[in-house]
Amino acid sequence: MKLRKKLLILTVIMTLLGTMLVFAEKSPQHLAAEELVSLSVLAGNDAGELLLDQTVTRAEMVVIVCRLLALEDTAVKNVVTASVFSDVPANHWAAGYLDIAKSQGIVNGYPDGTFRPDGEVSYAEVLKMLTAACGYLPKAESFGGYPMGVMMVAAQNGITNGISFMQDAPATRGDVACFTLRTLDLPLLFQTGFGASVEYQVDPEITLRNRNFKR
Repeated sequence: MKLRKKLLILTVIMTLLGTMLVFAEKSPQHLAAEELVSLSVLAGNDAGELLLDQTVTRAEMVVIVCRLLALEDTAVKNVVTASVFSDVPANHWAAGYLDIAKSQGIVNGYPDGTFRPDGEVSYAEVLKMLTAACGYLPKAESFGGYPMGVMMVAAQNGITNGISFMQDAPATRGDVACFTLRTLDLPLLFQTGFGASVEYQVDPEITLRNRNFKR
């Protein structure tokens, strides 16, 4: 009886330790993805898998940014009669999102007028969209624009801290989740001067989280 009780206690302890190790081993990417799922910014597959090692398409990244900006409802209801990109028909599932993103200055597409919605989005493209979403694109332009100015702004604001990547490589869902969550809490940059006195100022009290995700 004593041996059985000891074995039972040992089994419980091992189970608890295993559970603790599972939580302890969650990566920053996993934790970021879970939080974004709770905010309905990111979604897993039908089985609830986060698929953090998979890449993200250009259209999927636009959807994520529209959700950050609380524009998903507008995008879904947006009736597109003429697509802004030559390779995106008006009935394409992402046409409404792309139309909104183009009007907001989030994306411009390629010089030939295409967008390539199903192509893998690169790290530099992800950071450009996120930089635009939080108002920092003018600052990136002052540093030389895309891609180096975008990379500098992202690094200065801690968006890319601790993550190694090649700017032209396809971005993984895990890294996109990290970048997106950090952008969510970045103080927004606003234009405060116009005309001959164009100026920009960071408002430390306003982030995408507290502006668009008040609970």
